[in-house]
Amino acid sequence: MRCGGVILAALVLVGCGSVSAVQPDAAVDGTSDASDPDAALVDAAVDAPAVDAPRTAWAGPEPVLNVNTSGSSEFHPTISGDGLELYFVRNSGGTDPGRLFVATRASRTAPWNVPTEVAVAVGHLHPELSYDGLELYTIYNSMVHRAVRASRTAPWTNPQALFDGSTPATASDGLVIYYTNWRDGFVRARRRTSVTAAWGSEETPQAARGIYNSISVNPEGRYMLFMAPTDPFAFPNAASMVRVGGSADWSNFLEDRALGDAKAQACDFVDDTEIYCSLVDATNRHDIVRFTRS
Repeated sequence: MRCGGVILAALVLVGCGSVSAVQPDAAVDGTSDASDPDAALVDAAVDAPAVDAPRTAWAGPEPVLNVNTSGSSEFHPTISGDGLELYFVRNSGGTDPGRLFVATRASRTAPWNVPTEVAVAVGHLHPELSYDGLELYTIYNSMVHRAVRASRTAPWTNPQALFDGSTPATASDGLVIYYTNWRDGFVRARRRTSVTAAWGSEETPQAARGIYNSISVNPEGRYMLFMAPTDPFAFPNAASMVRVGGSADWSNFLEDRALGDAKAQACDFVDDTEIYCSLVDATNRHDIVRFTRS
């Protein structure tokens, strides 16, 4: 599940693939200007307990029961806002281009039920489920597609092509979509005025070098998780972009070593303390796993 605000201030990585430390909250809190009409909003965003609360490193990975199979790869997890639906891609190898599956559960603490295949066109990858569970974004032929349904029990419409891009991540209010431009690897964004309106024009990408993918933003709109390889042939390092202001200030980076060292990919936040990822092993097989932090 994703959530975000407006995007994206200019960002600079120190060297190719390296990341700077996140500034302490004390330094952030001391920069507000009482003459700024937005200062109160900025301070409120920074001082809120959910933002200022220190977070431990991610712990895990924990296996996700009933979802993974021994003969296939499961990857690209995405979760509904209430935490009761888990969509992902299953690939059995060979010529299988990948098919979408969904697992459900009765509550946030219940185990997942055995997944069933989703009636959406074969080969649509990188699923992104909207917070309300009524929109499903996928990637097919290097384009972002969108399917919709009238209710959580209704069937999906046929996915419709929207624009060039990859790895979409939507805001919890459904009004911002982040994605990667597959031509240059930069993060892009589009906005809309309502969930029934068309997406607007592409916004300026962040001004940082590197290839970014697996974009996810936590429900608090605080952390953007992405992958940034140190070189085109290296496994991506997991890193976070941290929003410290109340508007377009995505300006700090930190390296999520727990996720990077575990070789986690295509992660999706449940909330600020729980994330689902696909994990690759030495045989290039993927399983969906869960990380937590306090």
